[in-house]
Amino acid sequence: MKTFIDRFRDVTDPKGARRDSSPAAYIDAWRSFVLECKDGYQWSIYEYENELEVRDVIDQVLSAPELTEYYELPFSRRP
Repeated sequence: MKTFIDRFRDVTDPKGARRDSSPAAYIDAWRSFVLECKDGYQWSIYEYENELEVRDVIDQVLSAPELTEYYELPFSRRP
């Protein structure tokens, strides 16, 4: 059985281009983005839209059926 982090990376990066990504890295990126927005986002609309992709990846992970068996996933459907 694959570990949670292996399955996480399969979901977030099916092509294997960014295999060093971790759940913590995505959460930290989202937290930083939210703080930047709260303080007044200083970058361009293109950067803003690019940074929103982090939210999409987090949503993808939370709704991935192949990750629901792992207790590491919040709200997992594991018995």
